[in-house]
Amino acid sequence: MMANNYELNRENIELLFESFSNKDIEKVMSVFDNDSIFIDAHYPEKEMIGAHSIRRGLSWSINNMSSMKFTILNLWISEDKASVEVFAQHKLKIGLKLNFKEVFIIEIKNQKIKRFEAFLPYPPFGFVNFASKLIWKIFKPKI
Repeated sequence: MMANNYELNRENIELLFESFSNKDIEKVMSVFDNDSIFIDAHYPEKEMIGAHSIRRGLSWSINNMSSMKFTILNLWISEDKASVEVFAQHKLKIGLKLNFKEVFIIEIKNQKIKRFEAFLPYPPFGFVNFASKLIWKIFKPKI
């Protein structure tokens, strides 16, 4: 069970994503501490360090979603690290439905999540996407 001493196993990972889906911020936060790093490009602050910053980001996410669901597609665990491929089905409070795959890397240290990082299967938004496309057009390699 998730709590003060987090172990990396299938049951706990399923409980973690279930807690995200249930928008249970207290249960999610029970596995993070002030040494934790939470990285996800979906959030206004992409890299959140420490419990306070992570809680603020999760609160923002939960307050903007009418529903969240993560279905685990694949899971690989190796000692203190895991990678989790999920299918996310979310609905924003404004009515927009979001369905996409995502991969998370989870790393633990001292029985807490040290790193929780999301990897997205699509290009970045905004200026980064614009800049990378522009650079590609200008410096496109000749093969």
